[in-house]
Amino acid sequence: MKKIIMMLVAGAMACGLAACSDDDTTPSGNITPADQLYLPRNNATIMLETGNTTHFEWAVSKASKNGYITYELLFDKVDGDFSQPLYVLTSDNNGYEPSAKVASSTLNTVATLAGADLGETATVKWTVRAWCGLNSEIYGSEAGVRTVSLTRINSVDPMPSEIKISGGITEGQKELTLFAASVIHTAKGKYTDQREAGAYEIFTKLTAGELIITDDLNRNFRLAEKNRMELIKDNEATTAVTVEHDGIY
Repeated sequence: MKKIIMMLVAGAMACGLAACSDDDTTPSGNITPADQLYLPRNNATIMLETGNTTHFEWAVSKASKNGYITYELLFDKVDGDFSQPLYVLTSDNNGYEPSAKVASSTLNTVATLAGADLGETATVKWTVRAWCGLNSEIYGSEAGVRTVSLTRINSVDPMPSEIKISGGITEGQKELTLFAASVIHTAKGKYTDQREAGAYEIFTKLTAGELIITDDLNRNFRLAEKNRMELIKDNEATTAVTVEHDGIY
């Protein structure tokens, strides 16, 4: 059965390549890039601290002989030429959609690669690369390149792999561990194994009182607004966090 499945997959790949060929052996280079970007607007500023997903969208390219087109989203420094981009991302639907929903954690990585420190802003440019078979074309015209300013998340570095809470107010008065949080899709029943950098989760019962939040690097944190944790500096007097009410958290 495995052999049959592998043969079918190989056959499907061959058909896909043939759609972009002038003959049976040579893929054609006849891709007409659309050279038009839609979203986000040029010179847009994105505050990654909000955690919002950013929608990128562009015009559809065409290939000779009705070949199938797939897309990649490319990021580079302002003075780069995309020959060695900072970051390459496949578009939605495994590359077939002329759009991409990019997580703030991914854009935070792009800003980091562009040289931005914690909380700093980096301006990068982006474009699209269209593929048909083994051939590709980049949206290289003036309308096919835009810049975007990314304000990096003002977080901690390095990022902890685990967060622990302890104190007499935890369940069984035991030390509890928060692990990296999974990203949950909004569609009912659809989940993903991807992890979001800087997000940690636990489901537990706490009683009112004080607890201590530490990570695997022995750094202390406090609870802040919108379920965020802030690093407590070494010279601050207290490391205890107050929980006001009993409840399931």
